[in-house]
Amino acid sequence: MPSTTETGRWAEQQVANLIVRRGGVILAQNWRTRWSEIDIVATGRYGIRFIEVKYRRSTLYGSGFEAILPDKRQRLVRAARAWLMINGRSDGWAIDVVSVFGSTKQFEIEYMANAIQGDTL
Repeated sequence: MPSTTETGRWAEQQVANLIVRRGGVILAQNWRTRWSEIDIVATGRYGIRFIEVKYRRSTLYGSGFEAILPDKRQRLVRAARAWLMINGRSDGWAIDVVSVFGSTKQFEIEYMANAIQGDTL
């Protein structure tokens, strides 16, 4: 049985594959600051997307979306702004949250675009 870290990385890769299939470009994966980690940084027709991926075996105890509490939101915003500054980018941006649930053999992906708006924070 894979560890939770391995399963989380697997879920992140499934989301990265989806982004590429939809025409996006992956700029970074597992980018870290001392405050937080950004699972995926991608760009596409809607600017830069900072993507938080949450994996759950089931939604019995809630979805991955419910795991993004206010303190996590603040850490993600801080990390996103740091990435933009370090990389000299001023594009429009937002933070998307993606919930992956099920098994590694049969799973579903729910994508919440603009879960946290970058230009209004």
